[in-house]
Amino acid sequence: MEPMESARRSKYKEPIQHGNAFFPFSIHETDIRLREGKTFHTFFMNGEKIGGLMGAEQEAPLYFHCHRELELFWVCKGTVRIGIENEEIQVSEGDVLLIRPDRIHGSNDCLKEDLIYRTILFSYDFVGSMENDVIRQNYIDPLFSAVTGPYIFLSSKQQSSEWLFHLLNDAYCVYENSGRGFELLLKARILEFFYEVVKNGNILQNPEQTNARMALFMKKINHYISENFSDRIELNDAARYVSMSKGYFCRYFKLAFHMTFHEYLTNIRLREAENLVRTTHLGMEEIAIRTGFSNSNYFTVSFKKHYHMIPTKYRNISRL
Repeated sequence: MEPMESARRSKYKEPIQHGNAFFPFSIHETDIRLREGKTFHTFFMNGEKIGGLMGAEQEAPLYFHCHRELELFWVCKGTVRIGIENEEIQVSEGDVLLIRPDRIHGSNDCLKEDLIYRTILFSYDFVGSMENDVIRQNYIDPLFSAVTGPYIFLSSKQQSSEWLFHLLNDAYCVYENSGRGFELLLKARILEFFYEVVKNGNILQNPEQTNARMALFMKKINHYISENFSDRIELNDAARYVSMSKGYFCRYFKLAFHMTFHEYLTNIRLREAENLVRTTHLGMEEIAIRTGFSNSNYFTVSFKKHYHMIPTKYRNISRL
C-alpha cells in the first residue's frame, strides 16, 4: 500500500475494538427515527444499549470509517445509500452488504424514512485457520482478499436471499442470548451464511491466492518462523530466506496472511508464551527469552494487549 493511501486509511480507522483475542467478533444495531425534522439515533453494541443521539437536523446515518475486520451489514427497515471507497450503493430492507477489511465506508444520506440496520464484524481469525487447506484457499481467503473488490452486494431479490437474511438475524440473536456454547452455534451460522453465498456464486475463487507458489511460500515461511521465533528475526532475514526483496516480501506476506510479518511473528510468539504461562511454573523473564521477546517488560505489554491481562494474572485465573 502506498504511503499516502496508508495515511488516508489511518485517518478513517475506527477507534473501537471489535471483540477480543479470544473471540474476535461483535454485533451492532442502529435505530434511526425521524420526527418533526429531527433525527433520533439509538445505538446497541453487543446487545447492550450504548447511548443515543438527537440531531437538531438530520444526522448522518453512518460516519465514514474503516477497520481490519470483515463486516456484514444488512437493513432491517428502510433504505440507505452507503458509500464504499469510490462507489455508492443503495441498500434496502432485506439487502446485505459484505464489506471487506480496511475499506472506507459510511453514509451521508438524507433519510426520508426510519432506518434500522445491523452489522456483524469479525476478524480473519474467527473463520480462518493457520493451515492453508482447501477451505481457506477456495472460500475464506477470497472473502478477505484485497484484490477482489471492496464489497459484495446481496440483493433481497436474489435466490435464497430470505434465508440469508434469516441466518444473519439468527446469528445476531444467538450472540445476544449468549447461552452455553453459543460461540459454536454462532460460528456455525456464519459459516452456513457463507456456504449459501458460495453456493449461489457470489464468492469466486481467486487464482492469485490459491496458486502453488503462494502455498509454497506460506509453507516455507511458517517453517522458518517455527524454527526461529525464539531468536531475533529481522525482516530482511525472512525475505532473504524466501528469495524476495524486502518490499515485495511485505506486500506478498500481507496478501497471504492478512497481516504484517511483525504481527504474525508476534502472534506466534504470544501463542507459545500463553502455553508456557498456563502450563509451566517458569518465570516471566524466562518465558520472554524462550519466546523471542527482547525483554520481560515488552513481553508483558504485548501479552496484556493481546489477552487483556498481564501474564501473572492470566496464570492465576487459568489455574482456578
